[in-house]
Amino acid sequence: ALAKNLKDVENKLQTLASTESQIPINITDWQTFPEDKLAGGGTTIALRADPPQSIHSLQKKVVNALNPLRQGQIHPRYKDATLPRPLDESNKTYGYPFIASSDNTPILIPHISFCSFQNPEHATEFQKSSPIEKYSGHSKFTKLALYRLYEDDRTELIREFELRE
Repeated sequence: ALAKNLKDVENKLQTLASTESQIPINITDWQTFPEDKLAGGGTTIALRADPPQSIHSLQKKVVNALNPLRQGQIHPRYKDATLPRPLDESNKTYGYPFIASSDNTPILIPHISFCSFQNPEHATEFQKSSPIEKYSGHSKFTKLALYRLYEDDRTELIREFELRE
């Protein structure tokens, strides 16, 4: 079921988006996430988005705006999970393990997900056959997006919020 306070979430994101500027980023390299639980245990290949400080700052603002609306919910996948310390702290504080540790150190690695492979060798082959130069360069984060996350990890876009130019 959708959150009972969905309109409150949308209002907070709209307010935040109207005050935050688009973030210029530079794609510089591949980012690999081996044994990615979010990809069913496979290896995720992503494009690294630099500089991370600007993205972390925006993430912190989003999380701080929305966390009071969370109503203590934890994503079902991580409700009873045994996680290492910073991920466990984040899970208890924010309802999701990949936000920030208790000292507010960001855990998120800014990236643009590209693809996932169940076989890690295929991920390595993909990176070798696809030079990063094909994808590198300048881009921008231009909007916040609100998604519904189903228990089976499917997602559904609810609404996008444009950041200021």
